[in-house]
Order: sequence, then structure tokens, then C-alpha cells
Amino acid sequence: MILLKIALRNLRRNLRRSLLTIGSIAFGLATMLWLQATTKTRNDELITTVTSAQTGHLQIQNQDYIKDHSLGMTFQLPDEENERIKSLLPPGTIWSDRAYFGVMLSSGEQSAPLVLVGIHPEDEARVTIIADKVSEGNYLTPDTDPDCPTRQILIGKPLAELLNVDVGSKLVLLGPAADGTLGNDLFRVQGIFDSGSRDFDKSVAYAPLTCVQKTAAIQGVHERAIRLPDVNTINSVHQKIVHEIKAPLKLYNWTEVQPKLAMMTIYNKASTTMFSGLLLIVIIFGTMNTLFMSVFERTREFGLMTALGTQPQQMGAIILLEGLLLGLLSSLLGVALGSAILLYHGHYGFDLRPLIGENGVVGDFKLSLTLYPQIHILPFIQRIFIINFVVVISAIVPAVRVMRMNTIAALRNPT
Repeated sequence: MILLKIALRNLRRNLRRSLLTIGSIAFGLATMLWLQATTKTRNDELITTVTSAQTGHLQIQNQDYIKDHSLGMTFQLPDEENERIKSLLPPGTIWSDRAYFGVMLSSGEQSAPLVLVGIHPEDEARVTIIADKVSEGNYLTPDTDPDCPTRQILIGKPLAELLNVDVGSKLVLLGPAADGTLGNDLFRVQGIFDSGSRDFDKSVAYAPLTCVQKTAAIQGVHERAIRLPDVNTINSVHQKIVHEIKAPLKLYNWTEVQPKLAMMTIYNKASTTMFSGLLLIVIIFGTMNTLFMSVFERTREFGLMTALGTQPQQMGAIILLEGLLLGLLSSLLGVALGSAILLYHGHYGFDLRPLIGENGVVGDFKLSLTLYPQIHILPFIQRIFIINFVVVISAIVPAVRVMRMNTIAALRNPT
């Protein structure tokens, strides 16, 4: 307690310098907390957008399909295998089977190449948000007849503008079928969707799975997109059951299907870590400078304490306690400041447009231009521990200097 009182007295001795040090450390901690929260929010949004717009959390494909996307590389699982896979996944998991067919779509006036995706409309509406993006007309209705009597198609708004068609218009579909023939059929526009990404909306259209299978002359599907009940379990579920899927099929994580976007989340984390590391370096040298100045100003005092019988270890402990007190006080102020900023942005949002402009499209996906970061307790605790650890480490060098101080030389020091 005596050493603690001495440490407190020493911090109060030059109050302005102590407050400036505490303020700088607190600002660094608040910045780290804000960066962590905004980065996590952006990465979570990216994962949610990618998985809910197209890929799902996990995918089952032929292990060679991801390499060349061959039209004939389909699979069809028997009921018992479907039940076995379902038993491996968490309760509440849903999936949607898909088939892909590269075609040319023509309205008579204009034509455009795209990928026609065959889906079970009711399953796709639960796995992705495509049904919620229909801006004109209606979403696809179920059609399980192998002859595809409805011949309905769902196209993107930019594609509809390019082809100059509306809901109810007829479109001619042409594409090389799996049997070597030219697959062709006449479809009617059931609805028009707008996902916010012009590139995606121009390059993808949807039709009932049976229609695509009939036109492309294929059996089975190319992929099964799986949506888990909790996005935070993607990696753990994938690692748990990836070896349970029998060859030639393979279970893919969404990061393997969209490696560029997955790399973006890693880059975001790395950038935050690098910037936080720079802040910690500044904090280390700032704290060390403050404690060194305090030591130099009190050299004669330390010499007198040593002459009166104070042990070198006790002298060093005083400096370490000063560093610890600086860290604790800075942590309280930093958490208060960081929480206040995050609560404000969590309610009103953090507008990214002054930084990145009006374009929020990444690849084929449109991201929000306003972030609403949330407070996460565990990262807060981790960063508070890191700050205090760094501050105490910063006090070691000044503490060692005090412990090695020569008593006679210290007493002769005029300061």
C-alpha cells in the first residue's frame, strides 16, 4: 500500500503530463475498439450478403465441377443419402438444389449471354433473398413437371432494359445441351428482380429446375447450396462434416466458392491488426517517455530513498505500479469513449460515402454504404488486457534503470 501511495503521488506530481498520457492511451484504445467493431460489422455484412444472395453458407458439388463447370457434371442423390446428409447438419438447416446452363437469351430485337439457374423456387426463396428482390411481376412458381409447361423465367432489371422486355414478354433461349444438341425453348418473363448489382443482374436469370434440365438435356443438379441457422458456425460445421461427404462429391465452404471476397475479409482483419499494432507502438514509446521523464526528474529523490534503505526491487515496483495505474485509468476512459462512439454510430450509422463514394458494389454484390457497428464484449476485454499489458511492458525499461541507479550519483544529481 505504501508503494501504491507513492506511485499515485508521483502521477499527481505532474498532473498535466499524466493526464496527457492517459488521454493519448485512452484515445488509442477507443480507436482500436472502434476499428475492431466496424471491421467485424463490415465482414459480417459481406458474409451475410454473399451467402444470402447466391452462394449459401456451404455447397455440395462434384469435386471437379468447381474447376471447369462442365454442363454434364451433375449429381443426383437418393433419398437415403439425402437423409444421411441432413442428419449431419444442425437442426434448422435448409438447402436449395441448382443447375446451371450457359445460354443466349434473345427478345428478337436484342440478345445477351448469361447463366440460367435452375431452382426449386420455394427452396431458393428460403436459402437466398432473390425472391425479396423481385421489383416487377411475380417470383417463380413451383413447376415439377418434367415437360416444363409454365416456361417461366425471372430476369434482372438491367437485362430487361437491354432486351427491351417487360413482364409477360417472350424470350428465346439457345444453348449447347449436354447431349451435343442445341437446347432451345421459348420462355415468358414471370418477374424482374433488382439486386442492386448491375453486373449480377445482367448475367444471371432463374427458371424452374425442371425447365433447365429439359432444355439442357441433363439429369440431376450441379450444386446444393446449404444455409445454416447460425452464420458463426460455418467453419465449425464445415470442418466437422467435410470428410463425411462421399466422393466424387465434396463439401465446400463459401470461402472456397468466393475466394476473392473471402480474401477481402482477411485483408480487412489484417489492416485493422496492422493499424492497431502501430497504435500500440506509439503507446509503448509515449508511456516509456513519460515514465523516463518522471524518473529523471526524481533522480535525487530515488537516491535518498535508496540511502534510507528502500530496496531496488521496491523502487522498480513503484515505476511498474505507475505504469499499471496509467493503464487502468486509460482503460476506463478509453472504454467509456469507445463505447460512446460505438453507441452513437450503432444508432445513427457511420456513413462511408465520404470515404468510398456512392459505389457500394463489390464483385456481384451490393454492400451497404452505412455501417452500424455493435459493441462486442469479448473483443473489448481482449483489447483492455492488451493495452494494460503493453503499458506495463513499457514501464519495465524505466523500472530497470531505477533499480540499477547508483545511490551516490543520484544524491549528487541537482534535480
